[in-house]
Amino acid sequence: MEKTLKEIVSILSSHRESYSFHLYSERGSDWTTPLQHPLFLDPTKHYEIALISLETFYSIPNIRDDNNVFVYSTDKGNSFYFLIIPVGSYELGQINDVITNDVGTLIEIKPNPATLHSIIKISDANVQLT
Repeated sequence: MEKTLKEIVSILSSHRESYSFHLYSERGSDWTTPLQHPLFLDPTKHYEIALISLETFYSIPNIRDDNNVFVYSTDKGNSFYFLIIPVGSYELGQINDVITNDVGTLIEIKPNPATLHSIIKISDANVQLT
């Protein structure tokens, strides 16, 4: 085990200006990424790699023309208001900001990271959502 750890340290501590690591998926998507330090691997051995995290900007709109209308009432359902949220790629806090700008603090939307659901808090008994 100690020998294996020393090999890994040796591999990871090798320096070179840049290195390109090519990732391939079964579905035909090709990914290339530059690495700061090269990995020198023994070609006679079998290696596997895992993707631990991928951070990327939202590039696919989650608010579209077919789901961008927020309907609410502030008078127990006697009259309803329609808030049209512009099409875009929103995080939950940004959606909350758009609604708060229109409705005020009567409605708050926030994430529940433990369940990956959202929480809608209504602070006035007269407010209704459809």
